[in-house]
Amino acid sequence: MIKVGFVVLEAVLAPIIEPQEPLYSKLVCIDGEDERQLREVISEYVRPYYDSFDTWSKGVISSSILYFFHVGCLPGGVSLESLLVPFDFPQDLRVICSCLIDELAIERRGIDVQEYEYCDELSLVHRLRRNRS
Repeated sequence: MIKVGFVVLEAVLAPIIEPQEPLYSKLVCIDGEDERQLREVISEYVRPYYDSFDTWSKGVISSSILYFFHVGCLPGGVSLESLLVPFDFPQDLRVICSCLIDELAIERRGIDVQEYEYCDELSLVHRLRRNRS
């Protein structure tokens, strides 16, 4: 089983979650419903962070994003509002995941969701490793 979780999605979005000034002031003006603006934010702030992870970690992150894209929803009790970004995300999880797939250059492919196990244990995130620079 391939383990996936919202905590992984949260981890890759870390650069835009609870940002400090001056980034906060830039992001608060973003219209998260505008896909072009959302893609720009992902490209500028999330992509460099994603690129800093090692190959195995990118695989875990990619698997979680693809899983959420295909199922199109979060499990009960989990909400996008819990991501403390200074703008509103689109209400459709697939839009967010599609933008992440494209801007992070993740291969679009079909998956068998039966091969995935949802797991929101922090240990999943603690195993993610960034390359040393």
